Amino acid sequence: MLLATKLHIPVRQHALVARPRLLDKLNSGLRSRLILLSTPPGFGKTTLLIQWMDSLRAQPGDAVAVAWLALDEGDNDPARFFAYLSAAVESLCPGSISAGQPPSLATPGHELIMIELINVMAASAGQRLLVLDDYHVLHTPALHQAVAFLIEHMPPTLHLVISTRADAPLPLARWRARRELTELREADLRFREEETHEFLTAIMGIEITAQDAATLQQRTEGWIAGLQLAALSMQSADDVAHQVQRFAGAHTYIGDYLAEEVLQRQPPEIQHFLFDTSILPRLCAALCNAVTGRTDSAAVLAALHRAHLFLIPLDDGQVWYRYHHLFAEMLRSRLMHGDPERVRELHCRAARWHLDNNGIGDNGIGAAIHHALAADPALAADLLERHCGLFQQRGEYITLDGWLRQLPDAIYPSRPQLCLLRAKTHLFLHEVAEAEAWLARTRQSLREAPDLDPDASTLLAALIVQCDLALNRSELDAAISLAQQALALLRPEQLRARGEVLMLLGVAYFWRSDFALAHEAWVEAGNAATASDHILMAVYARGNAARALYQQGRLRAAAAALDAIQQDAARRGDTHLPLYAGCHIAQAEIHCEWNQLEAAHQRLMTGLALARQARNPRTLLQGHAHLLRALLAQGRLDEAAEAAAQAKAMIRQ
Repeated sequence: MLLATKLHIPVRQHALVARPRLLDKLNSGLRSRLILLSTPPGFGKTTLLIQWMDSLRAQPGDAVAVAWLALDEGDNDPARFFAYLSAAVESLCPGSISAGQPPSLATPGHELIMIELINVMAASAGQRLLVLDDYHVLHTPALHQAVAFLIEHMPPTLHLVISTRADAPLPLARWRARRELTELREADLRFREEETHEFLTAIMGIEITAQDAATLQQRTEGWIAGLQLAALSMQSADDVAHQVQRFAGAHTYIGDYLAEEVLQRQPPEIQHFLFDTSILPRLCAALCNAVTGRTDSAAVLAALHRAHLFLIPLDDGQVWYRYHHLFAEMLRSRLMHGDPERVRELHCRAARWHLDNNGIGDNGIGAAIHHALAADPALAADLLERHCGLFQQRGEYITLDGWLRQLPDAIYPSRPQLCLLRAKTHLFLHEVAEAEAWLARTRQSLREAPDLDPDASTLLAALIVQCDLALNRSELDAAISLAQQALALLRPEQLRARGEVLMLLGVAYFWRSDFALAHEAWVEAGNAATASDHILMAVYARGNAARALYQQGRLRAAAAALDAIQQDAARRGDTHLPLYAGCHIAQAEIHCEWNQLEAAHQRLMTGLALARQARNPRTLLQGHAHLLRALLAQGRLDEAAEAAAQAKAMIRQ
C-alpha cells in the first residue's frame, strides 16, 4: 500500500509573499526538460513550487497537469521508488498503469521501467509536470541513472522538476550546455529587502520599519527560515527595534539562537509537546497523544499550525503533519542531548502505536520497525521476523537490508531466522559471497541455540537458499541434491514450500538439459501451487513445463499445455495480467516453428505488452528475439531493425 500523502501537492499554509520574478523564471522553464531548484534548507523551495502550482491552475486555457512525489529515505529502495513513481505517472495519465502492478525490480533493468513510463506519457496529450521534492535524500546510484535516462528521453510535453538541498549526481553540465536546464539557486530564492518587509509585516504580523527589515535581511542574507525564526522571536517582544539590533550584532549561529528564542517564548507544556513529537517523521493527533500522554493533541497541532510554528500539513484534511526539517533536527538534537532515555521511551511508544493502529496501512509496520530500531533492537528483531514476508513480497530488499544492518551484531547468534533473512536479502541483491557468509551464520546459530526449535521450516528455508546459491554458481548437481534434501523435510501441508523447491529443482534439471525431469518437477510444482491457491507460481510452473516439452520436440503437447493455461485464465477472468506474458511468447515460438508467422506476430504483440507491464527484462528480451525472427521471415525489414535495436538496448542493461 502506498502512502497517499507522498503524492499530494502540499497545502498552502497561509498567505505568501508574491514572487513574480521567480514565477516568470519557472514559467520559462516549461521550455526546458529539467527545472532544478537547488538551495540549502530553509530557502522556500517547496513553498515557491506550491505558489507556482496555484498560478498554473489559475491560468486561462488548458491547465498544466501536475504530479507531485515527496521523496524520503525509504525511496532509496528501487522497488519503493518505482512504485511511487508509477503512481505519480498514473495521476498524470489516469488508467495508464495496470492496477496492482507496481514495479518491484531491485536489480539491473531500471531503464526498462523508465521506457514503459516514458511511453505512457508520450501517448498522452497536454503539458505535464512531474515534481520530485526533497531529491537530496536519494543516494542509490541506479536511481540517479534511471532519472537521467528519463530526462534524456522524455517527450517534449513532459517537464521534470527537482527540488533538492544539493546538486544531484546528474549530467547537469550537459543539459546546461544544451539549454535544456532551468536553474533556481540560493541567490534567486533569497528574500530581497522589499520581500523581507512584506513577509515580516503582512505574513508574520510584526510591526517593523523598513530599515529594521533591511537590517534583518542583511543579517540573514535573505534566508527565509532564519527570517521566520526571527519573526517568531519578535512576536511577543516589547521593543522590536532593540530585538533586531540584539539579533543582528550578537549571534553567529543564527538557527540555534533563534530556535532557542522561539522555544523559550512557548509555554512549558508546548515546549514538552514539541520535543516529544520531534521524533516522529509524520504525526497526527492520535499518534501524538500516544507519544506524549496528552489527550488534546488535535487542538495543539491546530494551534501550532495557526501560529506558523514550522508545522507543515501533509493532506487536505490536515490530519497528518510534519515539522520543518531544520526545526525538527534542532528539537531532536536538544532532546537527545538532554534526555536520551526519554528518546528511547518515546520511540517505544510510537512503535507500539503503529503496531496497534497499523498507522498508515502497511506503512505502519515499517514505521514501527523504524521506531523500534531507535529504542529496542529486540523488538525490532521480533517485528522483522514476524513481518519480513510483507516486504519480501513487495521486493523491498534494500529496505530490509538497511534495517537488518542497524541491528546490533550480538542479536544474531540466537536468531537463525534473522540470519537466514540476511542471506536471502544478499542473494536477492546478487551479493553471493555475503549470502554464503550469512547462510553459514544461520547454521552456526541453529547449532548454538539448542533451546530454540530448529524446526523443519527453518532448515527447509536454509536449504532453499543454499539451493538457489548453488544455481547462481551453476553447480547443478549440488542444487539438485539440496532440492531433494529439502523435499525430504517437507510436511504434506507445506504445499507452497513444496512448489518453491520443485521450481528450483526444475531449473537445475532444465539447465542440465534433463528436459523430461524438468517437465516432471515443474508439473508437480504447478500442482502444489494450485492446491495452495498460489496462482502466480502455478502459472509460472505450468509455463515452464510447456517449455520443457518444447525442448523435447513435443510441440503439440507444449501448445496444448499453454492453451490450458489460457483457458484457466479466461475462467478466472485474469488473462490481462502480466504474469501471462511468457505463455504468449512461448506460444509465438511454437507458431514460428509451424511457420504460422502472422499468428506468431499477434501472440508476440500481446506477450510484449504484458511483459512491459511486468517490467520483466528476461521475458522482454526473449519476446524481442522471437519478434525479430518472425519479422525477418515475413520480410518486414524496417520493423525487424527496430526490434533488433530494442533487443540490443536491453542486452546492454
